[in-house]
Amino acid sequence: IQKGTSVARSDDMKSMKATIVDWITPKGQALIPHIPRNAKTGRGFHHERTGALLCPAGYEWANSETKAKLHSSQLQVAGDQWPLFLYVDYSYDVEDPWNSLLRSSLLVLAYRHIFTSPSS
Repeated sequence: IQKGTSVARSDDMKSMKATIVDWITPKGQALIPHIPRNAKTGRGFHHERTGALLCPAGYEWANSETKAKLHSSQLQVAGDQWPLFLYVDYSYDVEDPWNSLLRSSLLVLAYRHIFTSPSS
C-alpha cells in the first residue's frame, strides 16, 4: 500500500509541475523567460512570475532590493510567512492578514488536480 501511495504522489507532483506553468501564465500572454514544463530550474525566486507568487505577504516583489535579497537568500522566509499565491487575486491586506488567505484560485486548481483528476 505504501509503495502505491508513493507512486501516486510522485505521479501527481510530476503532472502538477508541468500543469502549473499553464496556470500561472496570464491569459493571452507568455512567460518571459519561458519556463520549461518538466524542469524545476528557473523557477522560484529566480523567475519574475514565480518569484512574485512566492513572495511573502507584506513584502513588495516589485522592490528590486527585496527581489535581490530573496533571490540571494539574504532574506530568509520563515514558515509563518504566507506566500502571495495563497491569497485571492494574490492580494494581501495588511490590516486583516487572514482576509482571503487560502482562497486563491491556484489552490483550487491544485486541489482538483490532485484529489479529483487533472481534467476536472
